[in-house]
Amino acid sequence: MDDSNNPYRVIILAAGIGSRLRPLTLKKPKALLNVGKRSIIDYEISSFVKCGVRNLHIVVGYKAMMIIRHLHRYFRYPQVEVSYIYNPKYKETNTAYSLWLASTNFLEGTTFVVNGDTLLSPEAISRMLSSHASCLGYSKHLCGHEEVKLRLLDDRVVEIGKNLDPKEADGEYVGLAMFDRKTGKYFRHALDEAVKNGKINLYYDDIIQKLTAKFYIKAVDLTDLPVMEIDTLEELEEANAIYERN
Repeated sequence: MDDSNNPYRVIILAAGIGSRLRPLTLKKPKALLNVGKRSIIDYEISSFVKCGVRNLHIVVGYKAMMIIRHLHRYFRYPQVEVSYIYNPKYKETNTAYSLWLASTNFLEGTTFVVNGDTLLSPEAISRMLSSHASCLGYSKHLCGHEEVKLRLLDDRVVEIGKNLDPKEADGEYVGLAMFDRKTGKYFRHALDEAVKNGKINLYYDDIIQKLTAKFYIKAVDLTDLPVMEIDTLEELEEANAIYERN
């Protein structure tokens, strides 16, 4: 990567309402739902810290103060450097808009992007760092229509999105990405264009699709690790089962 002298930084997208996890998310944001005895966002931050990545930027919206109070209690400087970006339009926007609010980070150096509902492990972060390229983490399994899917050419991502035919998919994008500065600067420009044109309901993976034709984006296989995106009550149960096994 072309920016090894710059610190890694992380954008965690935790502004969403989490309607598919109701009634649990009526009282708390999904990033604070527990897997085992810890919240999802605790696993995320701890995984990055264990890999020496401590510069965190968290986009909040729904029940924002609950997340801020929770993290102030458990994660403080100098263990981590945390800043918050508030998405005041969290009810009517999607992840592309939230990421756009934090997209100046792409200009500073290599940047991770992680969904606030992704269960992580330090091994997953380490594997991404070892790729030495802009990359997306994925899990190999049969996909349905709801998952964000990847199609690969060798280890290169050539297509990403929910609308990808499940029969053509090589696996599911698990909500963890890493972009070097060059790719990130183009990503920021594409986010700017989307917001300027009023496309605030896009998912950020819709924007990544534009990057795949211009940049080499590597697919990193995380199938064997306890990593998954938690969108539904059934997936939360599965995550707890994974926690018990590990």
